[in-house]
Amino acid sequence: MENIRLKVNGKLVTASDGNECLLDFLRNDLGLTGTKNGCKTGQCGACTVIVNHEPVCSCECRMNTLDGAEVETIEGLEKDGRLHPVQLAFLKVSAFQCGFCTPGMIMEIKCFLDKNASPDIREIETALGDHICRCTGYKKIVDAVLLAAKMLRGETVIDLNEVKGRLGTRWIRTDGYAKVTGRPVFTDDFRLKNALEGKFVWPKYPHAKIRNIDLSEAEKMPGVAAIALAKDIPGRKLFGQGYFPQQPVIAEDVVRYVGDPVAVVYAETEEEAIAAAEKVKVDYEVLPVVTDMEEAMKPDAVKVFPEYEDGNICSHDYTHKGNVERGFATSDVIVEGVYETQSIDHAYMEPDAALSEYDENGKLVVYGSTQNPFGLRKDIALTLNMKEEDVRVVIRPNGGAFGGREEPSVHLQAALGTYLTKRPVRIVFTREEVNFFTSKRHAMRLKYKIGAKKDGTFQAIQFCTLGDTGAYASSGAFVLFRACVFGAGCYFFPNAQAESYAIYTNNTTAASMRGFGSTQPAVPLECLVDQLAGELHMDPFAIRRKNGLRVGMQTITGSVIDYSCGYLDCLDAVEKRLKQDKLPLPSGPHKKVGWGVASSMKNVGLGSGCPDNAWAQMKLGDDGQIILIAGGVECGQGHDTVVVQIAAEALGVTADKIEIKLVDSDYSMDSGITTASRQTFISGNACKGVASAFRVKLLKAASEISGISDGLLELDDDGIHGIGEQSAFHMNFAELAKGAREKGIGLYEKFFYEAPATHPYHECSDNFDNKIEEYRLHFSYCFAVQAAVVEVDELTGEVKVLRVYAANDAGRVVNPALLEGQIEGGVAMGIGMALQERYIQKDGITITKDLESLHVPKATDVPYEIHAIPVEEIHPYGPYGAKGMGELPLNPTAPAILNAVYNAVGVRIHKLPVDCRTIAEAIKARQGE
Repeated sequence: MENIRLKVNGKLVTASDGNECLLDFLRNDLGLTGTKNGCKTGQCGACTVIVNHEPVCSCECRMNTLDGAEVETIEGLEKDGRLHPVQLAFLKVSAFQCGFCTPGMIMEIKCFLDKNASPDIREIETALGDHICRCTGYKKIVDAVLLAAKMLRGETVIDLNEVKGRLGTRWIRTDGYAKVTGRPVFTDDFRLKNALEGKFVWPKYPHAKIRNIDLSEAEKMPGVAAIALAKDIPGRKLFGQGYFPQQPVIAEDVVRYVGDPVAVVYAETEEEAIAAAEKVKVDYEVLPVVTDMEEAMKPDAVKVFPEYEDGNICSHDYTHKGNVERGFATSDVIVEGVYETQSIDHAYMEPDAALSEYDENGKLVVYGSTQNPFGLRKDIALTLNMKEEDVRVVIRPNGGAFGGREEPSVHLQAALGTYLTKRPVRIVFTREEVNFFTSKRHAMRLKYKIGAKKDGTFQAIQFCTLGDTGAYASSGAFVLFRACVFGAGCYFFPNAQAESYAIYTNNTTAASMRGFGSTQPAVPLECLVDQLAGELHMDPFAIRRKNGLRVGMQTITGSVIDYSCGYLDCLDAVEKRLKQDKLPLPSGPHKKVGWGVASSMKNVGLGSGCPDNAWAQMKLGDDGQIILIAGGVECGQGHDTVVVQIAAEALGVTADKIEIKLVDSDYSMDSGITTASRQTFISGNACKGVASAFRVKLLKAASEISGISDGLLELDDDGIHGIGEQSAFHMNFAELAKGAREKGIGLYEKFFYEAPATHPYHECSDNFDNKIEEYRLHFSYCFAVQAAVVEVDELTGEVKVLRVYAANDAGRVVNPALLEGQIEGGVAMGIGMALQERYIQKDGITITKDLESLHVPKATDVPYEIHAIPVEEIHPYGPYGAKGMGELPLNPTAPAILNAVYNAVGVRIHKLPVDCRTIAEAIKARQGE
């Protein structure tokens, strides 16, 4: 036993385990959970604290080096109820989204500003160079640092109360205070008393039959309470959100990829669970693997599911319109090419975690992060053969999601452990487990052909897309469906033939990721449109404007754009800014500067005939607090803030008067899955509806209590007041609540919103009479245009993105700061897709095992000059005209960069990510022509 004495936030504490890392000591021994565990390898920066006036990754700092040290954590920054200027600045400019990385960044910046009171942008980016933020794109973080520096220099003050949250204002996020102060927010910030630790036993091979599992040694290991096999699952043994449940909770007969657990160990400590898991002996019959999509489609290929009649084809979508043969025959210019996009990890900063326990009433409670709360509750109930009403799911805010939390990860196994042992259970993935278990963006191979007249009028498009959906279907069929129906982007084609395939392999399962199948097709489409413009000697903006969709036009599925199409406005806005600012000069010899433009469109809502609806509830608390309960999940995208602002507008109060509750299946109502950029439109409309109805209820209640006609009463921030002859009357919300209780009036309302009906696509999409209803694939679309400015080194092939101009038609802008944040974060993710990110497997074995090897963009990889340009094309059915756009800003970035590279150095790249060597070799080959 060591006696290590140190000060933490000014208080003297002692530690006894010298080998323990500071991160664990802070979180587990002191309960200071503001310091986050994002990777525990010093690669993400989320655990940064200040030790002896220097920022350090606490996961890399051992306690035996800290005797006499002074440690400062995020919890120590707030003094006597006053936030530090850095915290205030982060709140003011919305310099965070999910907030998982925020405490570490704030500590880094606090230390940085202590030493440099007047930093420039480059110095700030360098200071943040060891931190990863997957959400923001870093621009607003830099803005926050600049603002905090001004405050520290005494040049400004920050007033968080000057914006009250009216529609269209930069209101402070509802979750902001907790996230900038390090309050417990995320699943693993909380602890259950006497909880067991769960650890998965992973397979040694990506494809193998399980002959036998021997638990004899493992069961004798210290601390082991139970070891679960597939046979111990009392109910359904499979899960999945695709056509049918397909992925095993615990593999029983066969493993199909490296993320199939073969057992789960539950032990008293995490260390004991890990040690016991290593003692589980599995006898495998190794099977051959298939990892290439085209190989998997061959008749003699290894079958991932030998019992399936279609072999390795998970799904096939096909539609045609007009006659492509005639369309190409009448084209003066035809361009075609095969493009490849890579597998990418979601790389959300919060590792998957779940806690489970039985409450005092015998109900099984599971706490965790997910995008699909009621789907998760159903999965748990089916797995454990329980009634849904006997299961409670409490949602913690997602520390990033991007589609990666639509399905269970550790939740079912945590619930199973509690079911088997009757004890609380905690399961938290390591970053390596996140990498090889969780779903990825589909790698795609896209073969495209486009024809046009001499004047640039598009005549025909034909494409076939293959997507590697990995070992299980998950949402792969739906993603590849989307790649099919959105494969022609923002353009009108009179003749089209489109098809796509989702293909099973023994790679890690691919599923939903930001853009959901509309992202990858933008790469070949927009590059070929640029190529067409070049061959026709047309301006890239002009050819897009000539063929761009307008209201009244049809997509390639025959879906008529009936409302709110801001595509041309986006083109105009980006072109204007690009010409206005002009291109910068190259930074040195052998450097070339170029620009490129690209477009994309994305559905709002589920569409395709899927029911799309949401509930919202509102009530008045006994203390007069207005409470909103919505079913959408906060993933960092700002759902809670946006729907509160919408509800406040309808109710007639400022947004700061409304409190929104987290999703909890005990009192929340099912509002579907948080996906498809649907929350602003669907959840927003539900919240607008419930607030409108609740306003009427409050006025009627006040009328009944006061005896004044509700026609002579009005509602505002201060409560209810009279108008006209009753102008002297006033009743605040607390008095209203008290009066309602005394009279037995219930001040509660609920509202159900259902989106306009949609329909599945047709194999033949000829819609000669422009039918709206029958061909409505989606009830709303959002549109985006981006121009990227890059500098390319002709000798090394290095590409540096200098600027991005990004216009988005999102309908009415509810909160400009949040919209800008979504655009900036999407652009950063697009830069990663274009230039550096890749999830790599070889023969089914994961190569990229940590965050560093995923090459997620950092502040030094993303330009500060991301110019977000909102285009407000009002949608008549959206809440106050809003639509939504959380996924779309990612889509145009990669093709815009590829087009910019061509503009700079004259080479076209067909495979992502673009590496320097490929560009350098292509430049050399072109120069040798």
